[in-house]
Amino acid sequence: MEWQVRAIRGATTASENSVAAIREAVRELLDELEARNDINPELIISATFSATRDLDAVFP
Repeated sequence: MEWQVRAIRGATTASENSVAAIREAVRELLDELEARNDINPELIISATFSATRDLDAVFP
């Protein structure tokens, strides 16, 4: 297997400060990043998330 290292940055917004809205936004972001960059989710070893202070219902 050939090693590959990729760094991809993405951003999204949540429709409201709720667990469901934050999870939906994160899932949508990850799905788009995987699809647009031809990434196999099984090969992802690390992801870093940050959130603004107003989103405190759940950490992504």
